[in-house]
Amino acid sequence: VNWSISHKDLEAQISNYAGVRHGSTRYYRADKNVTCRNCHRPGHLSKNCPTPKKLPPCCLCAGRDHLQHSCPARFCLNCCLPGHYFRECLERAYWNKHCNRCDMKGHYAD
Repeated sequence: VNWSISHKDLEAQISNYAGVRHGSTRYYRADKNVTCRNCHRPGHLSKNCPTPKKLPPCCLCAGRDHLQHSCPARFCLNCCLPGHYFRECLERAYWNKHCNRCDMKGHYAD
């Protein structure tokens, strides 16, 4: 049994929206060169890419080997120190701290 995908079927996946309804140029056509956004090679879309999908970059440090929740450069939004998150912070929340100058809550006098 031959389970390989024919070239005609692969081309049909590239042009599966080719102007059937709208005739718009935003859909891929069979005669249009397409470039994969995953491997940057022509001839296929990223959904059909044979190479493994790239991991998105971490939003804190732009590293590609982890995401935000496991970032070594993470920092606390309460005390702004690295290594822990707000829920793990040992300091009181900033909105419960008093200003030494005006004695109001939520800011510092520095």
